[in-house]
Amino acid sequence: MSDTIGSGSGTSQTFGNSSVGSGGRLFQGIVKETSICTPSPTILIPFSRDADFVQRGEIMDRLHQRRAQSFSRTALVGLGGVGKSQLAIEYAYQVRERSPETWVFWIFADTARRFEMDFQNIATYARLPGQHSPRADVLQLVTNWLVSESSGEWVIILDNVDSADFMIDSTQSPHPNRPHLVSYLPSCEKGSILVTSRNKNATLKLVELRNIIQVDPMSQEEAVALAEKKLGKSDDKMKCLADSLEYVPLAIVQAAAYITRLASLCSVNQYLERFAQSDHDKASLLNFEGGQLRRDPEAKNSIIITWQLMFDHIHRTRPSAAHLLSYMSVFNSQLIVIDMLRPPVFQSQRPTVAKCCPLHNMCKSSKMGFSEEDILHLADCSLISTRPDGQWVQMHSLVQLATRRWLQAAGDRGFDLWQDYLFIVCTAYCRSVLIPPPCSLLGCLRTYAIPARKGNRFQQSMVLEWLKTSRTLHQPSQMTKSVSWHG
Repeated sequence: MSDTIGSGSGTSQTFGNSSVGSGGRLFQGIVKETSICTPSPTILIPFSRDADFVQRGEIMDRLHQRRAQSFSRTALVGLGGVGKSQLAIEYAYQVRERSPETWVFWIFADTARRFEMDFQNIATYARLPGQHSPRADVLQLVTNWLVSESSGEWVIILDNVDSADFMIDSTQSPHPNRPHLVSYLPSCEKGSILVTSRNKNATLKLVELRNIIQVDPMSQEEAVALAEKKLGKSDDKMKCLADSLEYVPLAIVQAAAYITRLASLCSVNQYLERFAQSDHDKASLLNFEGGQLRRDPEAKNSIIITWQLMFDHIHRTRPSAAHLLSYMSVFNSQLIVIDMLRPPVFQSQRPTVAKCCPLHNMCKSSKMGFSEEDILHLADCSLISTRPDGQWVQMHSLVQLATRRWLQAAGDRGFDLWQDYLFIVCTAYCRSVLIPPPCSLLGCLRTYAIPARKGNRFQQSMVLEWLKTSRTLHQPSQMTKSVSWHG
């Protein structure tokens, strides 16, 4: 098995056991090529195997167990950058090691155009007869071949299914008269499909809930191991690096690439010192796009940009959820009381609160007012998580950083957000939604707000003014405290 399917004219680039032709981005695996033989099964993916791959608990074992079942469909769902595609790449190579007679196909499934292109490439690899006919339905040819005995066993990896609408809505296809694209994904005993996605709701249109595997950031041990492999050394700073980047694999790979590129100009310790200086420095470091990142060539390698593109999509498709995400970005990431996110909080039940709060007139016409569906939507996108008791919501602090930078780029939207935040927290405090220690509004704000930027005089003066006009609601001794909680 030393020959390769020819791609006609053009050069090719090697990826492990596969190569990608420059003409049409064809992935070509190692096969026996003769004029009369069907190609032997191979792995046809656009990525080489990662020698630095770190095992992620039991996820890989669960994937192999699912594949052993008939009519298998499984999904890896999680926040962008947590390593879903890296797990899928390693899984593909392990399948080939365990079952050399199994075809493994990689399909970029973020758009109908790319989905159809990769299906057409499968027809090319398999040398399906009739594919070059002007009237051929190549997608149907591939589907018929996959369910036939001649194909043997196969695995299809659908990468980046962040929206399944184009698969179930034929009007979003380049060929509106064609059946839904999902109909070309066969369910058969000898085939298995693995989906990667950031959106659980989209995944549920393709995979049963019980077959979804949630992928979270790495454990501390896994993150340290990844940092050590990428930097080629082991010392006590690796734990500090993993902790600072909160165990997000893409962020760790970015940091390692940045440190390696600058070599003597930036040690791990220097990186950590700069990372701790300010939000601006953190964002600058996390915007670095270098490194060998085995990612979709059409995707951004920066973790900040990756998340902000998702924010843009949410803002277009569900603006109220985007506003909720923005609002949550100024809370302490581990102390977001879910009652503060529900509609009743936004309509004060005590007229005295509305009258004495200078934020009321500015915020009463605000676009605030989030629904349970908005909370669920953000959770489905893995941007937030709820605790088992249902009373608290958590948000990854690096996601908060990316959200605040996104808001900063939006100008007035960020300004309005702080007005909304102060009004809501003050109102919730007066309605006893929160019981802040030690029973002061300032204590409440210190507890539930994140440490924001220094010198935020607009917010300081606004809260001080409110405190002065609401002496009946607060102890006078609390009014003269310095409002320095936005550091």
